[in-house]
Amino acid sequence: MNRRNFLTTLGVYLPLSLSFGTGVASAAQAQCQAPDNELDSATFAQPQPPYLQRYQYDQHPQNFFDLRIPEGEGRYPLAILIHGGYWRSKYDLQYLSHLAAALTKMGIASANIEYRRVGDVGGGYPGTFLDVANCIDRLPQIIRDAKLEQRIDLNNIVLIGHSAGGHLAAWAASRASIDRQSVLFSENATPTAGFISLAGVLDLDYAIAHHLSDNAALGLLIGPSEVANYAQMPPDKMAEFRQIISNTSPAAMLPVKTKAYLVHGMMDDSVPMDTNRFYYQDAIEHEMDVYYQIIECAGHFDIVDPQSPHFSEVEKVITLAFAGHR
Repeated sequence: MNRRNFLTTLGVYLPLSLSFGTGVASAAQAQCQAPDNELDSATFAQPQPPYLQRYQYDQHPQNFFDLRIPEGEGRYPLAILIHGGYWRSKYDLQYLSHLAAALTKMGIASANIEYRRVGDVGGGYPGTFLDVANCIDRLPQIIRDAKLEQRIDLNNIVLIGHSAGGHLAAWAASRASIDRQSVLFSENATPTAGFISLAGVLDLDYAIAHHLSDNAALGLLIGPSEVANYAQMPPDKMAEFRQIISNTSPAAMLPVKTKAYLVHGMMDDSVPMDTNRFYYQDAIEHEMDVYYQIIECAGHFDIVDPQSPHFSEVEKVITLAFAGHR
């Protein structure tokens, strides 16, 4: 029995905040009421909260970010927000704007970024990854050019991603592990203080093996039109594909030098907790500085909904992620 199967059998979830066996988890889940797994809460039906300015970081229409800065005097840490949607163009940054507004109230500036997704021209591999990397790397200079460096602390940047955005946040924080021959390699990646994965899809092999969201990970990496041909991929193409996985799946890019914070709702039916649980266990083996929080009764979108009764737990993790750098 391999280590992952052994962990699954034991029902080991969390040594830091919430620890329970499989039977206890089932009992706890039975008491949970109406988790939000469908982006249908009243919060997300509201218009996008106002932002200070929208900036273009590259030439494509989807290459922009919305900047928000708390009012008043001071120099604020910066959260770079990366939205999810299983990397598909159907979803955009708007739903994460409510989290951005909540960060503003917490005294944290935010850049809510947009990027090309599957369905956009140039989206998928490598465009999606290049967009996220380009935004993160160009953002400090954009801030300086806008003469905002006295209001934003560019030495205290944390990446925060939700769902597929959690994958991209973890990936961006892991870029030091990318092979130098890869199109994704960057010599001068912007340093960050850490990343927060909110229900992130951190293991693309797991996502592929379990056909998550109708094979969304394969659609990202080889294109939706090629998904049906994946099982018949010839050996040379499979070798190339495995190399792509090694440079795009956070689970294959450990260890990461920055701090990692993983948050997952126990009632999430969109991204299985195993994608984070296995990453956490592997990170511990690599002696990484990693924190893992499971929020009882929370669904996939509860953890990015400031009006959710579970959001206070997310706020604590966000505060923790920034605390050591203020």
